[in-house]
Amino acid sequence: MCGIIGIIGNIDDAKRHAIKNMLHSQIHRGPDGHRILKTKNSLLGFSRLKIIDFDNRSMQPMVSEDEQYVLVFNGEIYNFKKLKAKIGNKYKFITSSDTEVLLAMLILYGLDSLKDINGMFSFCFYDVKKNTYTLVRDRFGQKPLYYASDKNSFYFASEIKSLLAAGIKNDANFSAISDYLHRGKIDCSEQTFFKNIIQLEPGSYVQVKNSKIQCKNKWYNVEDKSKINLPKNIKERNLYINNTLTSVCEEHLNSDTDIGVKLSGGLDSSTMLASMEKNKKYLSNSCFSVDFGSSFSEKDWIQDAASYFGKNSIISSYSINDFLNDFDRMIYTHEGTLGGLMNCAFENIYRNANDYNIKVLLDGTGLDEAFGGYRIHHLIFLNRIYKFKRDIFDLHMKYYSDKWKIKPDQIMMDLNNLDKNNSYVQDGSSFNQEAYTTEYLKSFDKPHIHSELDNLQNISDHLINYIVCSKIPKNTRIKDRQSMSYSTELRMPFLDHRIIELGLSIEENNYFEGGLTKSIIRSVMKNKLPEGVRLGQKRSIQAPQGDWLRSKDVSKMVLDLIGSVSFKQRGVFEVKKITDNFNDFLKIGAKNSFHIWQWINLEKFFQTFIDKTISNTSILQNIEYVSLNKNFK
Repeated sequence: MCGIIGIIGNIDDAKRHAIKNMLHSQIHRGPDGHRILKTKNSLLGFSRLKIIDFDNRSMQPMVSEDEQYVLVFNGEIYNFKKLKAKIGNKYKFITSSDTEVLLAMLILYGLDSLKDINGMFSFCFYDVKKNTYTLVRDRFGQKPLYYASDKNSFYFASEIKSLLAAGIKNDANFSAISDYLHRGKIDCSEQTFFKNIIQLEPGSYVQVKNSKIQCKNKWYNVEDKSKINLPKNIKERNLYINNTLTSVCEEHLNSDTDIGVKLSGGLDSSTMLASMEKNKKYLSNSCFSVDFGSSFSEKDWIQDAASYFGKNSIISSYSINDFLNDFDRMIYTHEGTLGGLMNCAFENIYRNANDYNIKVLLDGTGLDEAFGGYRIHHLIFLNRIYKFKRDIFDLHMKYYSDKWKIKPDQIMMDLNNLDKNNSYVQDGSSFNQEAYTTEYLKSFDKPHIHSELDNLQNISDHLINYIVCSKIPKNTRIKDRQSMSYSTELRMPFLDHRIIELGLSIEENNYFEGGLTKSIIRSVMKNKLPEGVRLGQKRSIQAPQGDWLRSKDVSKMVLDLIGSVSFKQRGVFEVKKITDNFNDFLKIGAKNSFHIWQWINLEKFFQTFIDKTISNTSILQNIEYVSLNKNFK
């Protein structure tokens, strides 16, 4: 786990200065060592966070023994021990790292080897003879990779701020900003909020030669995967699913340092613990959680789960003052907008993990998206029942009403509005930013390639959209930046492709049995979890975001932002309408506060990244300089 950077093309003194600035800008990703490798036409940089094989022999960029191949890699290959055994004597290993296994796989089998690799990764593989650089990103984008270019050089990095530190212009991309404001879409294409910076999409690779992109392709696409033929017998089906969860989670325990768990009061992280029960000796005794108190407290569920597995529950509170103190820094950390208040609260989890010297944390992301965990999933399922199976609609209406505490009249309004609006958030509510944006911004608006309500052949089509566009891409960016800002590796076992593909193979009528979300997972976990945790329904709202936005101190911050000169001069917002709306929000409240969250996040992003130039002057003293043939500096 680390940070990677590179400059490909004409290498001069200015580029040598730029690569140091790039390395310095993401030192948090790897505080345990720094190296810059010079080749004939590139500079490749690496910041190391030691997780597997602490010896310096595993330092990167890693060069093959014959100096014909170079790898600089960010991530973890979870099945590297099995792959190493498969390779056998076809390659002479000198380390016990997953990095060298990946290098060997690429040398022996090329990009075809990617189908056999289980992990989270982004990397650059340099073939010296062919003079080609291949940049690759994992299936669901758990690890980031960005690139940019100028007249004679190609740049890549794990974080956008490194590209800005190299001198890439920070012009705003109003097309991506329009997509975010009008559809709530972010991170779900190659576009970023920066006009000159491209995101390598999940499951994709690009090949670069002579500082120019030669080709760009997808190597993995979940939409193309055949469904798994699950056993019809419930007992056999549950056993198959349980064995898959256990096998995947076991692989995610490969580490030479202590592993902790992010534990919520919900089903997902508890299922993760249950799936690791036979290998619990590899986990630390500590689980890390956050709590808002009041009606949003999940403390009882958290403590039940921790106690059930004999873990020490470390619960930190997150306050309004914490949020106000963290907000500016988080925008810089995340290089874009924040997902919501719950994401902000995770700051305290990483702080606590650092205090306990935990470098690896496990996170339960993935089950909600692949097995139908959010209210919007349930609403779309109900909509399909209403359209195609009217004879059982009343029963499912009652299930939905009972579980989400929503009256039938409101449910019917939601169903009637569903086909008219594809800008729904995960709690099932909608928003309409078009009333608050200028004609200038609307001129950048265009139909998005993903629209989760356009294709409803079955519920799995909608879940796929959530995985490739609506939720996971944004989630992986936020989780990567936040965890790595504390030099902590975050692993998400349930984003493994075997589990995602499993969830998408379920028969439609099995997603919400008895009105329960993720009903199959709840069935699989019977007698493996406390009943309160196993059957506890997911909250549609898990953090007091609306309440906090109306609080004295936070509302003052909002008013300061939307009343600022810069906000008025953006040419993006209808400022008077926004001010009136927020004043109404303060007086009477609203079902959804996401649109307000968008305003303040976007304005703070502009103030942080667009209104001023981000530059770094490297102060790193311990950079190791090496070359394919001689030392340099």
